[in-house]
Amino acid sequence: MPEAPVVVIAVNQRGSVELLAALEATKRTSAYAFHRSWWRAVSFFHRDGQRYEVASVVPDRPRGFISRVLASTVYNPRFSATYRYRAMGPYSLADFQNSVKAAIAADDDILTQFHTQKELLTQLVSTSSFNDMVGFVRYMQEPDDAA
Repeated sequence: MPEAPVVVIAVNQRGSVELLAALEATKRTSAYAFHRSWWRAVSFFHRDGQRYEVASVVPDRPRGFISRVLASTVYNPRFSATYRYRAMGPYSLADFQNSVKAAIAADDDILTQFHTQKELLTQLVSTSSFNDMVGFVRYMQEPDDAA
């Protein structure tokens, strides 16, 4: 089955980069991730040239103080949440690259599990389009055949 085309690259400057087929309106999350507001450090770079951020997150049911305490201790359930996005304006390729560079710098050995930080940064500077960035993220996620 062919892969869905990549429309969005989500960059979390705390150390992750993800290819997405769309800005997901509803997705599953954990109580821990919800209470930590994971989305605050994420920029969504869209193929349309706009950078988006999460404007609001609405869980399928209220999540209060008890949920917060349990999520960080013994009970971390998954649930659906609805995400609303806001366009932050157009992005430049340099802004996109710098965001990915920050994610690589903050990485705790997830983004650099197959390639060194130096290799990734060398490859990153050679990107010149959204499609190149998609190829770069795929390169980052695949083992080096020569190894």
